[in-house]
Amino acid sequence: MFKRAALSLAVGVMLTVSACAGTPDVPVDTPTSAAVMPTTPVSDPLADNVRATLGDIGKVWSTKDAPAVTLDFQGFTSHSPDAPTCNGKQLWATTTCFGGNRPVIYWERGQLAEALDKGAAMSPVIILAREYGRILLYSYGEPADGTLPALRAECFAGVYTAAAKDKYASNDDTYEAASQGSSDVPFASRRTAAFRSGEAAAARKDAFTACMKSDL
Repeated sequence: MFKRAALSLAVGVMLTVSACAGTPDVPVDTPTSAAVMPTTPVSDPLADNVRATLGDIGKVWSTKDAPAVTLDFQGFTSHSPDAPTCNGKQLWATTTCFGGNRPVIYWERGQLAEALDKGAAMSPVIILAREYGRILLYSYGEPADGTLPALRAECFAGVYTAAAKDKYASNDDTYEAASQGSSDVPFASRRTAAFRSGEAAAARKDAFTACMKSDL
């Protein structure tokens, strides 16, 4: 999973992960004609780390009475030709786009690398766990955008962080490094409280329900 040496900026690929599967499925590229020659896959340690982390998040939530999740995810670099758009807006940070066949987590390489550098391995994990939390809400039939959904997703992130605390290194700046960009101080305070609520519920089999019912 996330290691400081894995800050590759190689081109990202689209992958697929299911919360119910032990190992995420990876689509196989098929040549469209005899003139198309197969290419050697580009080594992308950062993408491999993202894939492993999302797969582990899915495994943890499969033990917490959470809804089944199917999603795609793709890396990009902001302000570059490969930067995707979501609902007509170009993305600059890690986010989940809904509206296609399945939700897509677009993870921004610079953001995850910076979080890793400032807050150790757990910081980019928290960023990804938040987005997975939004997809849990979507899969449950709940809104994935807005203040309350954001707080619930933060609670879900707290659940996973506590459940996986022995898998990723952390330091005193881990949560702050994963929470850059929020200038709304009251919301930031509520978001931190929601995260701590999730950490407290991590040992519960009904952790998903606990976050849904928590007074956030």
